[in-house]
Amino acid sequence: GGGKGAGDYSVVNAKEAERRRKHQVSNGEIKSKLTLENLSELVKKKEPHFTHMNVAAAWHTMARLGKNTAREPGARPRDPELINLLARRGVDVAGELDPQGVSNIMWALATMQEQGQGELVAALSHRGNELMQDFNSQNIANTLWALAKLGLSGQSVLLISALVRRGREIATSFIPQEIANTLHALSKMGITWAKDLVSAMARAGRVTAHEFHPLELANTLLALARLGGVQEKEFIHALCSRARELVTGFKSHEVASTMWGLAEMQVTGEWELVAALGRRAQEVVGNFRGDDTAKVLWSLARLGGGGDRTVLTSLARRARDVAPHLTSEDVAKTLWSLAVMGHGGEGD
Repeated sequence: GGGKGAGDYSVVNAKEAERRRKHQVSNGEIKSKLTLENLSELVKKKEPHFTHMNVAAAWHTMARLGKNTAREPGARPRDPELINLLARRGVDVAGELDPQGVSNIMWALATMQEQGQGELVAALSHRGNELMQDFNSQNIANTLWALAKLGLSGQSVLLISALVRRGREIATSFIPQEIANTLHALSKMGITWAKDLVSAMARAGRVTAHEFHPLELANTLLALARLGGVQEKEFIHALCSRARELVTGFKSHEVASTMWGLAEMQVTGEWELVAALGRRAQEVVGNFRGDDTAKVLWSLARLGGGGDRTVLTSLARRARDVAPHLTSEDVAKTLWSLAVMGHGGEGD
């Protein structure tokens, strides 16, 4: 009857398999690209054959290479054509992504500050909602961080609500960096309604407070202050205990954020830490920006830490040096703080 035999089908299947093999791209090949130009060549050649795993790997690699390239003089860290190709392909394969793929692409978009990819973000948000029960702590923290960085809290309410709910369920699995990033993201987006998640993060953080690094300590205390987390006293004092151990290695912005968090929450009984932060502020005073200087002075005034006149004099001199860069609010804070602490300028 003119039909094909089994052998004919085997030949067709073998040819199709060979064709697919020829166009197949490995994630290793994508991740091995050392420049955006190399990555762009590969994507433009094989993008129609990219799987969902290839797309996630390409976005992650592009963001990583873009960060490195941005540090080079005269570099062009952004390739619009490459971005649009991967965005379009990302929308096509979003329904196949796993939680890691969703969070990796979100992270890449935020790292590259790609604000104009609404269709892709919508597709990722939809897929994230579908997969939420499979999200782990890293997926949750990275996705919340990305949404905060991109300023997408308004467009992603359903996804954020699901992330908050899932975070609460698996809070005990969060490591310090994930706790800090989650709280920081919530505070940046102004999500003050997620108090159950904040409390769950605090309970998890009390157990691992001894593992927090300086930036994690600073960001967490700052976030707690902004989220109205003053009631998490055990967690706050556990963080303070860890900060006392590490304070001599704090960078200028870590000093400022830690002090502002403590002052905003009106934390009491931490005079030793406040004094140590004041001494560290004097050591790194030359690195303070205008707003950091104002924060530290205001914090010292609120916390009653203005007893060390050499610290105050150093900060007052720094305030004078950065005065042209101070906002009117910073100026007001600085003058009020110096007056409250009885610092008359002493020649400055």
